[in-house]
Amino acid sequence: MASSLLAIDGITSDLVLECDGPIVFDDENKTVTANDGASLRGDDFLLLAEEITWIRSRGEAMATGDVCLTKGDTRILADRVRLLTQDGDYIAWNVHGGSPPKVFIAETMEKNASIETFSNARFYMSEPSLFEPNLRTSRYSLDRNDSTFSINYSQVRIGEVLIGILPGFRSGKNGESGPNSLFRVGEDSVLGWYGELGVFVRTVCGIN
Repeated sequence: MASSLLAIDGITSDLVLECDGPIVFDDENKTVTANDGASLRGDDFLLLAEEITWIRSRGEAMATGDVCLTKGDTRILADRVRLLTQDGDYIAWNVHGGSPPKVFIAETMEKNASIETFSNARFYMSEPSLFEPNLRTSRYSLDRNDSTFSINYSQVRIGEVLIGILPGFRSGKNGESGPNSLFRVGEDSVLGWYGELGVFVRTVCGIN
């Protein structure tokens, strides 16, 4: 089957929409839709899906069905993605991604400028399996500009088995927990997976 290709005059760059089927124009709704192996390419991203609809009035792409978005060093798989091609912000539903070997699965993942927010998410140190340790939380947010993050209370699990619960936490700049607190999650050869929460207290004594 011959492919269809359309060069779009984007807001900040030229976009190329391509598919194996016909490209459908809807002048009333100001949309362009590509089906059957659709792809949308920009300067710094590649969006693949069963169907991609480009909404010209908003500079927005809606992708559905086996969606794959590659942007910079991020690659995610999702059921559905809404991408703003002007600034690269997006929201993805039923998403799976990560930087190998670390993997995440989330109900939604949203990128807004430098901030990434995950809802109803599970984080793994490698591919999910029956006995793979994982951290589950209703919300995790990371600001990549200043390396700060916040996380709601979390469940630590081995596979589906609950091991413990960690409190919600918000870091300071550069990911530090601040001068008066300590929060760590890690793996130890003796302890296995653990979570640690503590407080540092500094006492100053004066001598007359």
